[in-house]
Amino acid sequence: MKKRFCLFVLPLLLLLLPGCGSRVPVLRDQEAVLAWIEALPAEEAALAAGGVAVKGADGSLSADALSLWKSFRRDAEAGRPAAFFLRWAYHIQTDYYICCEGQNCRLLVLPAGREVREYKESSLPRLLTLNYFPVEELEPRDPAAYPTYPSGRDADEILSCFSAFPPTYRELRRMTELPISSDGYGRDPGAWARFYESVGAGEPACVSFAMLTVEGDPVYCYLDYDGTDFYLLMDYEFDSYGGGYYEARYTALTENSTPLGERTDGKTGRYLQYTLSGGEWDQVIFSYQALDE
Repeated sequence: MKKRFCLFVLPLLLLLLPGCGSRVPVLRDQEAVLAWIEALPAEEAALAAGGVAVKGADGSLSADALSLWKSFRRDAEAGRPAAFFLRWAYHIQTDYYICCEGQNCRLLVLPAGREVREYKESSLPRLLTLNYFPVEELEPRDPAAYPTYPSGRDADEILSCFSAFPPTYRELRRMTELPISSDGYGRDPGAWARFYESVGAGEPACVSFAMLTVEGDPVYCYLDYDGTDFYLLMDYEFDSYGGGYYEARYTALTENSTPLGERTDGKTGRYLQYTLSGGEWDQVIFSYQALDE
């Protein structure tokens, strides 16, 4: 009888215990979270073995990071208490602690040596609309689901393509082939560089990219070079304080290069800024940091 009781009751108790489905505890105040993180081992291998997700400086994820994230989401979306922890060893190591208890979800962002930030929302989906939790890195977007990139100079066709693009920066970051222009923090996976190289050779080319507003909303841009002049379209559909679109023509595209200041990770590089001129007014159109290998 005692054996049958254990077989039936113990699994039930495990399901009812808060956070029992994960080795990351569900903690209810910031000091408790900080104390738990302080006690974690520093080595990535030991962290991963302890049931937490790790993203290395080279962009690689610990083997079980995705399964840990999916398990957390299942519990959180079912209303069960759950917690998830990710350490991202980027140029500034940042820890992300997220927990949900019913209708209460919160996120703590802890950049090494910097002020802790806390965010609260009534549900996990609402919390994940924030730009500060890199969950999109855990679940790579299916390349087959990428929207179609525009070409030509027909505004209606270009806007139709952009209407299928992600409306938020968090989703935009999953489009790994799309250059992102942001003052000093943009990302260029090669598409913009290839476009500028073609322009320098006098070869027709086009490129799509995103500029970010102060609030972090994407403004999708399309730039076409036909060997003679440039056609620019900027789509403000997803700008919270904007709307509509802007078209212009220019005759020149120039690059300005400035050495980067000292970075915390010791890397060197240049800050590149590109300006369109020869139109109604000059337009700074793209900027990003190009780090040396």
